[in-house]
Amino acid sequence: MTDTYASGIVMERPEDNLYEILGLSSTASYFDIFNVFERLKEEDALTADAQYACKALLDTDYRILYNKTQSTKALFDAGFFNDGLDKLVYQYESSKSDFVTTPTHKLQANLEAYQKSGKVARNFAVLVTTGGMAPIHNGHVAMMEQAKRQLEEQGMFVLAGYFAPGHDSYVGQKYGGTAAIPAAHRCAMVELACQDSDWLDCDPWAARYMPGEVNFTSVVGRLGDYLGHQLNMVAPTVFYVYGSDNAGFSAALPNNSVCVERTAISSKLAREGNHDHLDPKVRDYLLSWDQQDTGDLPYLIRNEENEAIKQWDHIVPIEVLEKRRIQLQSTIRLGIAQVFKSLGHKNKVHLMSISDQVTKAKEAVGGRKSISLDPFFSADQRIDSTRYFAVSQAQHSCMYRAQRPGFKTLREQANAIPAGDYVLVEDDTVTGGTIMSALSLLPSNVNIVDQVILSDFGDYAGVEYYDVVDLRDFIVGSAHGGLSVVLGNGLKARVPYAAPYVSLRARAKIPAEAELEISRIIWQANVRFFQGTKLKICDACPSLHSLSEMIGFDPEDTMEAFCQWHVDRLLEPHLV
Repeated sequence: MTDTYASGIVMERPEDNLYEILGLSSTASYFDIFNVFERLKEEDALTADAQYACKALLDTDYRILYNKTQSTKALFDAGFFNDGLDKLVYQYESSKSDFVTTPTHKLQANLEAYQKSGKVARNFAVLVTTGGMAPIHNGHVAMMEQAKRQLEEQGMFVLAGYFAPGHDSYVGQKYGGTAAIPAAHRCAMVELACQDSDWLDCDPWAARYMPGEVNFTSVVGRLGDYLGHQLNMVAPTVFYVYGSDNAGFSAALPNNSVCVERTAISSKLAREGNHDHLDPKVRDYLLSWDQQDTGDLPYLIRNEENEAIKQWDHIVPIEVLEKRRIQLQSTIRLGIAQVFKSLGHKNKVHLMSISDQVTKAKEAVGGRKSISLDPFFSADQRIDSTRYFAVSQAQHSCMYRAQRPGFKTLREQANAIPAGDYVLVEDDTVTGGTIMSALSLLPSNVNIVDQVILSDFGDYAGVEYYDVVDLRDFIVGSAHGGLSVVLGNGLKARVPYAAPYVSLRARAKIPAEAELEISRIIWQANVRFFQGTKLKICDACPSLHSLSEMIGFDPEDTMEAFCQWHVDRLLEPHLV
C-alpha cells in the first residue's frame, strides 16, 4: 500500500499483520521484536515490510495504537513515519538522556520562580512540537502560545516549550525539495525566534544529533526522559502540540497532546518570498543563510603553549605534553582552515603566540604595580572573572558575570586588593565587558593609572581579524579552558568549545553548517592528546568535574574515555 503525506512524500506500508510479518504473536515483548530485527539484519533478510513492522512495533505509543486497531492505516493517520530500520539501532543508542543536547535554562528559571512564589504545587507541563520549520514563522509561535493557554486553563503550569525541527533526510524531500534548508540553519532560525522568549527554545536533538528522521513520539518520549535526568527531578509531563490539519496525531498520544486550530500562515509562503509573518531576525537570516561571506580576514587562535597543560606535568613529562599539544593545535587549526576553504571562504587560520604578547606587555607595565584580568599574565594582583552561559544553548549572550569556578566572589577579590596605583592588564577589548566589570568593583582607594591590552602586542597587533579564540578552550579539562556554563542541575562547569555544549557559531564564528564537523575534529584531537597517558578526570581542572559526574562518569575514569564517549555520540549519525 502506498501513502502520500501532505508534504508530498510517498511511503510504502504493508497490509499484512505486523506481528505475523515478523513471525511473532501479538503478545510479543519489545525485546522479542528487537531480537527478530537483529536476526533478520544479520541474515540479510530484513525486507521492507519487516523494516516497517519492527519500526512501528518498537515504538511504544504506536504499538499500543496498532494493538487496538490492527491497522497500518491507523498508524499512517497518526503520523507514523518509516525512515528505514538500519537507523533504529543508532536512534536508541544515542537517545540516552545523558547527552546534553537540549537547553533547559529557561525551564529551570521558570521552575525556580514558581517554587519561590509560594504557590501550591501544580502539575507541571512542557510543550514540544515538530516539523520542518523551514523556516519557523509566527504561526508556529502562536500555536505554542495557544496550547500553553489551553493547558493553563486546565490547571497546569507550563514550564517551557520546545520547537524540534525535523531531520534533513525528511525535510529535504518535502514539497519536491523546496524545503531543503539544512538543519543547522533551521535550528539557528528557531533559536533566533526564541531569543526574546522566557519559555520557548529549540530542541536540536532530532535534527542535528540523529541519523535520520524519527517519529514525533520518539521526540516526546526522549524529551521527558532527558528533562528528568538533567534536572534531577520527576520529569514534567511532555505534551505534543500539533495543528488541526494533523488531528489524527492524537491517536498516538491520546492523553499527552494538544490540538490547535491551524492558520493560513506557512513556511512555504516564506520560502516563496512572503516574509510578513517572520520574526525580523529570522527574516534576515533566511535571506542570507546561503550567501554568507566571511571576507578574507585572518582567523586567529591565541596559543598559550604549555601554560594551560602544565598542570599535568607531574603525571606526564612536559615534553610529551608539549608534543601532543602541538599535534592538537595543528589538527584544530587545519580543520578550521579546511572547513572555511570547503565553504568557499578565504579566511586563513593563524596561531598567535601568547608568550610574545606577555613579554612585550610586561615591558609596557614596567616597574609599576599591576592587576591582571588574564589568567596567564602574572601580576601583583588579579581578578578572576568569567561570563556564564546556558549550556547547549544559542549562547548569543551570557546569563551573568561572576568569579571563575573555585575562586572567591568578585567583590571579595576586588576588596582584597591593597590601596595604590595600578596598571590594569587584559587580553583583549572585543567587548570591553571584563574591564568595565573590574572597574566597577574596585575600591575607591585602588586607582587605575593605565591599561595594557595583550592583543596590542605580538605579530598580529593592530591587524583586523575575523575572530580570535584561545587554544586552551579546545583542550578538555585544561587550566582555565573552555566556556563557563550553568548546567541543567544548576551546577557550574567549564566545557570545551565543541558540540553539544557550546555554540561554535556564536562563540567562535564557525559557520553553522560546520559546527558538528569541527566539533568532531576537536573531540578526536583530544582523544589523541590523552591517548595512553592514563590521565583521569580527577586530574583535570575541577570545573570539568560537575559535567562529567552529571553525564555518568567516575572521577577515576580516564580523560581518553571521556573524550571518546563524545566522539562516539557525534559520529553515530554518520555510521548509517
